[in-house]
Amino acid sequence: MLGMDQNIADIRVCIENLLQEGHRDIAIFPFGDVGMRVKQILNESYGIREAMLCDNHLCRYTNEIQSIDSLAKREKNLYVILASTNPEIYLDLKSSLLKYIDKSHIAELDSMKPLSIEKEWRHEKTVYDGIADADGNRIKGHIPNLENTTIKFCGKNNILYCEEGVRLRDSQISFWGDNGLIYLSKNRDEPLHMEMECCDNSVIRIGKNNSVAGIRLPIHFHARSGGHIFTGDDCMFSNSIVLWSGDGHLIYDVTSQERTDHAESIYIGDHVWIGHDVSLLHGTRIDSGSIIGSNSVLSHKIVHHNECWAGNPARRIRKSVFWTRESDVGSQSKIQQVQTFEGYRKNCNPQCPPDYWCYEYHADETISFDTIEEGLRVGKSNEDKLAFLITINEKIAKNRFVHFPNED
Repeated sequence: MLGMDQNIADIRVCIENLLQEGHRDIAIFPFGDVGMRVKQILNESYGIREAMLCDNHLCRYTNEIQSIDSLAKREKNLYVILASTNPEIYLDLKSSLLKYIDKSHIAELDSMKPLSIEKEWRHEKTVYDGIADADGNRIKGHIPNLENTTIKFCGKNNILYCEEGVRLRDSQISFWGDNGLIYLSKNRDEPLHMEMECCDNSVIRIGKNNSVAGIRLPIHFHARSGGHIFTGDDCMFSNSIVLWSGDGHLIYDVTSQERTDHAESIYIGDHVWIGHDVSLLHGTRIDSGSIIGSNSVLSHKIVHHNECWAGNPARRIRKSVFWTRESDVGSQSKIQQVQTFEGYRKNCNPQCPPDYWCYEYHADETISFDTIEEGLRVGKSNEDKLAFLITINEKIAKNRFVHFPNED
């Protein structure tokens, strides 16, 4: 909810915008506390009587207030001030208005516009496009399921693309600067808990069926200065993880006066497990099937497939390993049953092939991270970058993110 002073300022700006455009046929919906304040300011400060008061509840008690469906009978030059600052009901109110008037005739308070961009959709559950603000920021794809989640656009020509089945809880997505792109794929059963910052010309891509264990502590993605963050499918993230494709501040060499800390992309393959409190910094590349232990710090590291790394700075502590999502918590008899993978398959997942999470290098399957980097190169349009990411989804070979032959 907004403070009173901010509330009044927002109302004045909203009314003045309508008047400057020559619109004086103004309705107010709904007619709660904010609606009454809109009426007061409109009448007393601007000397204009509202054309209509709408409220589906209060219309039952007085003829001076109409039901919202009465809007369908009004002249086409009517504009409606959406008089609510309650984020819990705001989007439902706007959705109700859209049944009767064009969205260009809905005047919103400036403080509520980001919420409207965050979760505006057509009534039918279809792919949608064209949800944009005046700066060309767009939400595309399918309708995301958002719980206590905010989306902020602070720049121009940014795109948030959601596949069908995206669920976010207690999350924040922010675009800082221009030409950023965030691509969210369908996640597993539980909503993702994330904070994302996408800056100028950067891309964040989250693959399919990833999971985040953090309930209290989210995973943080910071893509900066044209450095990208790319994750494959079926990755498992613990909590309090940070990914930075840049340092966030400028570092220069004392002698040459040249900048030394340029952004570099972070790439993560399929089926990678990232432990608690891990920091993945610019230039890090992790191939499929690997494990990064808790409290590890990786910068400019290259992790081959099916390896386990840990430490600060991280180093390889074991090769030729794989992992499963099943927990090792349970009765003593259950623990004994899974001491071998054969026991795991027999008791937990009989349909799982013995080599299901064992990856191998195949030149005809692999997709080079350098190829992805080129596809996301600065200078390409966001639409081209988006189309390129969609083509990556079509390449579903098991070993697509394996880049090195097995070691002897």
